[in-house]
Amino acid sequence: MAPWHNDFASENEVKKMDYNRCLALDMAKEYRRDRTAYRKFTPAIVDTSKTGALDLKRVIYRPVICYYPGSEALKHNCAILCFPSNTHDQRYVIRITSLVRFIGQCLP
Repeated sequence: MAPWHNDFASENEVKKMDYNRCLALDMAKEYRRDRTAYRKFTPAIVDTSKTGALDLKRVIYRPVICYYPGSEALKHNCAILCFPSNTHDQRYVIRITSLVRFIGQCLP
């Protein structure tokens, strides 16, 4: 389990992210199967706006997102989970919780 704030461009990029490469990421941690793991990460979005002829990607941590039709489809990237390829029919329970703060909301 490691922080991950980018979107995978293709299926080939996903295949390149093997277990050892995932462990090499900053703040990555490995857990045994007999323990419960708890990690806390900051969500981020990737701004893909273009500046001139350059195609720059900017990561925005703790984004403030205005609600408009279609904004629920915005991808939030926070963490990546990797499993070793030699696992044999293992079962995992993965629970993800999130805290959403509404700013400037009108209450009835």
